[in-house]
Amino acid sequence: MTEKCRSLREQGLPTLPSRIGIEKAINPFMRTEQTSVIHTVYGHTGEHPETPAATLALLREWKNNF
Repeated sequence: MTEKCRSLREQGLPTLPSRIGIEKAINPFMRTEQTSVIHTVYGHTGEHPETPAATLALLREWKNNF
């Protein structure tokens, strides 16, 4: 997938819109129940989200301050 995106960008072509299956596989905002996303959020914020909604809120705040 990364190579495909690079190729499209090199050609000046958009990488979006995407397909929902791809987004569910790569977008952390759509993977808030996955342990890897939860651990990453905890490592960045020091807060352990207890629910997917809490994970999403912490991800959103992180992005707001990126």
